[in-house]
Amino acid sequence: MSKASDFSSRPKVALIIGNRNYKRKENRVKHAASNARQLRDVLQTINFRVTLHVDLQKEMLKQVVEFIKTIEDGSIVLFYYCGQCRQVDGKNYLIPTDDGRIESDIVASEMGANAASILRRLTEKNESGVNIFILDCVKQYFYNRQSTSNSDRLPKGLKTITSSNPVFIQFACGAGKIVSNNRKKNQDNLFAEHLLKNIDREDVPIIDMFQEITENVTQESRGKQQPFSMNGLHQYDQVCLYTMSDEEKINDCNVRIEELNDESEDIASKQPQGSGSYSLAASCRLGEIRALIHKLKIRRQNAIYRKYSTLPAK
Repeated sequence: MSKASDFSSRPKVALIIGNRNYKRKENRVKHAASNARQLRDVLQTINFRVTLHVDLQKEMLKQVVEFIKTIEDGSIVLFYYCGQCRQVDGKNYLIPTDDGRIESDIVASEMGANAASILRRLTEKNESGVNIFILDCVKQYFYNRQSTSNSDRLPKGLKTITSSNPVFIQFACGAGKIVSNNRKKNQDNLFAEHLLKNIDREDVPIIDMFQEITENVTQESRGKQQPFSMNGLHQYDQVCLYTMSDEEKINDCNVRIEELNDESEDIASKQPQGSGSYSLAASCRLGEIRALIHKLKIRRQNAIYRKYSTLPAK
């Protein structure tokens, strides 16, 4: 069994894709872009090098391949996709946002990116590392000429995926399942909400973290949404996404807080003088920065407390 400390100094990289603006209104994934950006921000606070793409079109597979080329074997690699997916002949295809021509399974398989193929390429490049593969796809995808009234006869959700290489595969809901778009309860975004709350937890093994996410989503949805995990990490089952010495955590938090403060000042300097207000985009980003700084300060304070409370008495 491999200890978490064995991976504490390994490179950590992530590819995050949020596909929101599909041609057909019924297929749009309301929270995909914001989920992707928030996950990027959180992962960066725990020292991931993150590549982010929003609303990828036909170049989606190309961007994935370019990212995979940068992976150093032995790394911790996280792949997260939030958007539409269509199951065709037992295979999962991630759908690009320029889907105006997708009117059949054949076109979906031609234009979409095969999830199993992406997983295979990723794990083959990182055979001696740890791979986390997350598909946050919970809505039914409809073709442009397909009636939503016939949805009961459509293949639903994702097909299970297997891999012989070390990988933890996570679906936002059960295999072959979808989640109703209940805007009042925001059920179609439950998984992402709990992922963002837990992904940066310190010294928590990956499998334990996702088990808690699954339990929380299942409980909050009253059993209507049950995330599905496939654990193939084998001897790496105790690896954590975030583990550092207290001294390293303190220094890292200081650097990140300084960077975020600089970004906040830069945003303020670019606002029209005398306007007294910020654009919507600037206001949203400033809100995200404040939340991140607050989280980093708590993490720093906890590290300071642990460091000095465990010092030997003089």
